[in-house]
This record gives sequence, structure tokens and C-alpha cells, in this order.
Amino acid sequence: MSVKSAFRLLHRAALLAAAVTGVVVFTGSAPASADQVGRLVNAITNLCADLPANSFPGAALVNNPCDGSTTQEWTMVTSNPAFWKGRYYYHLVNFVSNGCIGVANGSRSEGAAVVILNCGNVQNEYWTPVTITQPSPFPNLTIWANLGSGKCMRPRGGDAQDGTPMEQIDCDGRNIFWNQL
Repeated sequence: MSVKSAFRLLHRAALLAAAVTGVVVFTGSAPASADQVGRLVNAITNLCADLPANSFPGAALVNNPCDGSTTQEWTMVTSNPAFWKGRYYYHLVNFVSNGCIGVANGSRSEGAAVVILNCGNVQNEYWTPVTITQPSPFPNLTIWANLGSGKCMRPRGGDAQDGTPMEQIDCDGRNIFWNQL
């Protein structure tokens, strides 16, 4: 069984267990104590969230091979989090552009583009890391849920191709899992 197949099986099992038992297996509601810097690496594609060549503002975030470039470096800014329904939400700021990851036009629609925006105090630019704590070969994976839409970030269509733009989808979709920043 491939890693990808094993992960899909694990994901389905976790969702089924949560549905049957009513137990939610997510953590991460406490506020982070300091800014966290790192790369956003998709757990299935093993590609990084990256800025396109025309990166600011409004350009779609893309999925590219992790190459150590600063366009793939993000900071989860903890100094001014939003708090909503028991969760803290943070800006994800790019090192090069100093722009925030957001949802185009504040859309709540499935498939709306995830883009780079001028950072502001608007819901579509705040994300919460939701960590799935399952005993598995894939511990502590994170989904990034948007405050404005409640949807999660992933490569468009779950595609693993270089340069695939990001989109938001319901948080039960495929390829929504990322490393912890």
C-alpha cells in the first residue's frame, strides 16, 4: 500500500470514528505564544505553498517543490489573533511579499482561490491550525481553516502538479493536510 493510499485510509477512518463516536480528534485551540516561522508543506503532495512570479496582491498561492527559497517561508503571526467560537485565528504572512494568505474577495464558496493579499483586519485573512492527533504513521498533521468561510486550503482539485494554484474547500476533502508551521 502506498503512503498516499494509507493516508487516505487513515483519514477516512478518523472521520468515521468521529462520526460514530461523536468524538472530535482535533486540537489547537490555545493561542500560540510566539510567532512561528516555517514552510507550509502539503502532507500528500509533499509540495510547498509558494508565491507565483507575479506575487502581490491578489495572485493565487501555488503549490511548488520545496526548494528552500524565501518565497516559501511563512510566519504565523501571533501578536493579534482573532478569537471566534473557541478558536484562535492567525495571519499567515509571507517573508518576501509581507502579504497574508487570504481567500479572494472574501468568498465563502467552494473552490474560491486562495491568494496573497495586503494584510488587514478582515476575516478572510485569518486561519486557524487544527491539528489531528491520531496514532498513525502521520502524526500531528494540520488543516488550515479560514475564519471567514470555515473552509480549508488545498491545491486546486487536490492536484500534485508543480504550480497548481490553491483553493478553499470543505474541510473533509482530500489533500487538505499540511505540516505544522
